[in-house]
Amino acid sequence: MPDKNSEKRPVIPEKQYAAVCRWVQKNFIPIQSLNADRPLSRLSRAFIDGPNGFHVPDAVIRDAMVDCGYRAAKSRSGEWFFNISERSPAIQELVRRRREAMPQERRIRLYSAAPWKY
Repeated sequence: MPDKNSEKRPVIPEKQYAAVCRWVQKNFIPIQSLNADRPLSRLSRAFIDGPNGFHVPDAVIRDAMVDCGYRAAKSRSGEWFFNISERSPAIQELVRRRREAMPQERRIRLYSAAPWKY
């Protein structure tokens, strides 16, 4: 869990913080273990690029996740990870966007070689 004394959240308006918290509650499903495949930087990008997103520092997303009851762990490299499911709507949207950005021939090769790994 982040130590709020060592890494203070940047000050943003309370309405914006409440919007981030609502987005977290709506777009993530908690699981027991930490998901080491989805660092905070990608989750933050999902919020910013979303339909009602706006730019916020990663620390704001991190604190909103913790305030909403998610567990957080910081890796040695400095990235934060949370106990979120791959079936979460925000994660599914990230996967969809990545597939759309991929060239068609690479998509066919990548997903036809291992159809069970979606």
